[in-house]
Amino acid sequence: MRNDRLPRAEESLIETWDQRVTVDEQPFTHHERGVPIEYMFAFSNLINANMYVNVPMKSADSYHQNMATYVNNHLNKHLKVYLEYGNEIFNPVTPLPNGYAIQQGETLSGINSGDSDFVKAGSYAGYRSAQIFDIWRTQLGTDASRFVGVIVGFNPIQAFTLAALDYGNAFEKADALAINGYIGPSRPYVSDKNAFDSLTVETLLTEIADGSILDSGSSILDLNQIYVDHVSIASARNLDLIA
Repeated sequence: MRNDRLPRAEESLIETWDQRVTVDEQPFTHHERGVPIEYMFAFSNLINANMYVNVPMKSADSYHQNMATYVNNHLNKHLKVYLEYGNEIFNPVTPLPNGYAIQQGETLSGINSGDSDFVKAGSYAGYRSAQIFDIWRTQLGTDASRFVGVIVGFNPIQAFTLAALDYGNAFEKADALAINGYIGPSRPYVSDKNAFDSLTVETLLTEIADGSILDSGSSILDLNQIYVDHVSIASARNLDLIA
């Protein structure tokens, strides 16, 4: 039976700080339990590396106030923390976070019923990210420079990326735009499913190289153009582009 306090940001039902997995709850080595946040910070300190953390979709303001305080008290002062709200909010196969983000996005001012689910989910992702970034910077105070607020885009669907960045000018609260670097076709996103199912090793490698078999938009050439496009998107909003 799956535990209802999952550590994965895209599945976690955690809302408050006291619901998180703690160091007293051993064992926490199997998928359902994950590891306590305390060990994540300890590991960053040990290897002298900045942190990149994903926070639960339903996490309340108080959760972030407590986590930011923990950063100030336990993460080495010269290290930064990169923070991303949720994980794969754009992914349509997940009721949480995608379904939740769509539902919340429909309540936002200016969002119309005719807007795509990607626009609804992206708008809420940006809206809530901006709120969370403000909470962290306020809580960190004079140490706010060690905080990096990250808004995540979705390579194949630029409408999601733009909605996440621009709804309520969320980009003004962010420091970076993040995208992924996946290559190769994915069946849900190709127009010809039969052609996908008929791929051989040779034609698959050709598709990965130049996209000439399926026109899936996921070849190395496509990815290069995606990076070029997203450099422009990030630069226009004075954001770093990270992957």
